[in-house]
Amino acid sequence: MMGIIGLVVVFVMVFGGYILAGGHIEVVLEALPHEMMTIGGGAAGAMIIGNTPSTLKAMGGGIKQVFSGPKWKEQDFKDMLCLLFTITKMIKSKGILVIESHIEKPEESTIFQKYPRIMHDHFATPFICRQPLIIGQIVHQSSQCRLSCPL
Repeated sequence: MMGIIGLVVVFVMVFGGYILAGGHIEVVLEALPHEMMTIGGGAAGAMIIGNTPSTLKAMGGGIKQVFSGPKWKEQDFKDMLCLLFTITKMIKSKGILVIESHIEKPEESTIFQKYPRIMHDHFATPFICRQPLIIGQIVHQSSQCRLSCPL
């Protein structure tokens, strides 16, 4: 939806500005097919020359994504916050070791099973599961530093 709105804004601003500046739109419309072929063809050719086939394929997917809308909806963000709150609350009340089974095997975790869309996302789940491990390493390193520092 935003892609379509963006295109409309571009055309209204470009052609509206041209008309407001005293230009005659008939001239533009008469030359439009040839200009679009020249400019669009040159841009498409340069894009093909400058990129690999896999990049071109990814661009096509990106354009599709612009017009199909966001992957995550409002409820998904709420679920993510609830999941993070649950994990944080467990760490605060019972210690970091209590979530070890949940972050090592999220597919078997009762916490992650409450939020299946997040659990099945191959970007979100590993990101969430790595964070407590990093925090644990930082806490461990800082305690080691404190032990080795003279008072």
